[in-house]
Amino acid sequence: MALNLGFSAVLCPHRPNLRIRVVAVCAFALMASLVATAQEAVMLTTVAPLGSGAATSRINFNTVEPKPATDRGLALPSISLIDDGSGPRVGSLVLQMPDFDLDDVSVASSLGDYRLPAVFRGAALAGPALASPARGLTLTTTSSAPLSVSFGQMLLPAAGPRPASPAFAAAAVSFAPSSRLSVTPQVLIPGGSPGAQTSVGTGIQANVVGNLAMVTDVRMAGTADAPWAPLASARLVGQWPRAGIETIVLRGAAAPRTAGNMASVSSVDREAAQAQMQPLPGLTLAAVTSVSRPSSDPVGDDTTLRSLRIAYDGHGSGQVAAVQQRQATASRELDITSFEWRQRWLGRMTVRYVHQSASDSALAEANKGSSRVEVDLPVLAPRSAGCVDLRAALTAGSISPTDSGVSSRISGRLALIDDAALTGETEFGLTGRDGHVLRGLRVTGEMPVVAATRLQLSYTYGTRPQFPLGQVFQAGILRRVTLHW
Repeated sequence: MALNLGFSAVLCPHRPNLRIRVVAVCAFALMASLVATAQEAVMLTTVAPLGSGAATSRINFNTVEPKPATDRGLALPSISLIDDGSGPRVGSLVLQMPDFDLDDVSVASSLGDYRLPAVFRGAALAGPALASPARGLTLTTTSSAPLSVSFGQMLLPAAGPRPASPAFAAAAVSFAPSSRLSVTPQVLIPGGSPGAQTSVGTGIQANVVGNLAMVTDVRMAGTADAPWAPLASARLVGQWPRAGIETIVLRGAAAPRTAGNMASVSSVDREAAQAQMQPLPGLTLAAVTSVSRPSSDPVGDDTTLRSLRIAYDGHGSGQVAAVQQRQATASRELDITSFEWRQRWLGRMTVRYVHQSASDSALAEANKGSSRVEVDLPVLAPRSAGCVDLRAALTAGSISPTDSGVSSRISGRLALIDDAALTGETEFGLTGRDGHVLRGLRVTGEMPVVAATRLQLSYTYGTRPQFPLGQVFQAGILRRVTLHW
């Protein structure tokens, strides 16, 4: 068990009882002497700086060693509890349930937080809601026709402190009538909102001939206050040793009126094609073209995207690449041109030049252009030294949409004596409109104090709005003990 108590150097006068409870629990854990097991616990409490009147406590239980694939028993849970002043709530929960057999079918299940299976969120007609994490129960089978069943709530982003959580049920089964054909019927039934979209459909993947494959998805989607609407997508994929091509045609359904991020199916009509070829060893050409529009307005204005990338990695020093991209709507155009050199060996340094120009007929300033140079140094100091690991990045030009100048960022870890270490990150604005030379600094020191116990000290300085007083001091105690269940 690892115990981590973090607190600010300035105490919060509005939460004295919380600090007393945390100190009592941590003191008990620090003095405990327990028996080893494969469970690790982290308790973290942070008191906000002066004047904010807010405090947050967190308790994490994580599995030290994952359950072996041959172990079909109950796994230890992973859980996170958070208290931000409005009452404790579960931040995350994962519990692998025991596997069991039904005749010759093996069934695996888990309870807690998970991502929907790829058959749902990876489909061409998948809406943005399916990419969000979910919390509930999922069952999967291993057989000639794998079945996936999920129940729970989608944790969708929301403006408030707590995410929206509409309920849902989903099921999909996949079977292959032949080695060249697979069929996957699926159904998704959400709830909790009149605008929730129920969808029923079937995905089909067929190897047409040689290196060509056709992937289609046909569905029907509807809501409680809207009729059912058809959806379809067709994708043709061809792959050869030195070339590849992919085309897709997609017809979605109108997004629900409640919120766009709650759409479980695509709300865009799109036609796209992309191709890649290698005419010479080390030389790669890739092109993408796409035309899209909202499904709610099939005759509306199109959004077009054109992109061309040329890369050559036949030189011993590294790879050189150039990208030209244009995105256009009825009134706005955006052009991006970039040149990049990526070092192959040593520090793997990357130098990148980006030029961006935009025009909008609805604005008084019709054309705007900006340029910047980026230098990334992922290994500023050699790791072979054993005690130094530094990284750096430099940006000159348009460092943000509203500011220009020169900005640098350095981060790394420095090993000190007696198993102590110092980690940190700093950002310098050498020039810029905001007038701040030092824009951010974070330094964390960690050192052993007694057996199996480490002390953490942290200092953070920033000029952004989340640092109202400019700086925050924090301290922590990290102790690894063991639990016996």
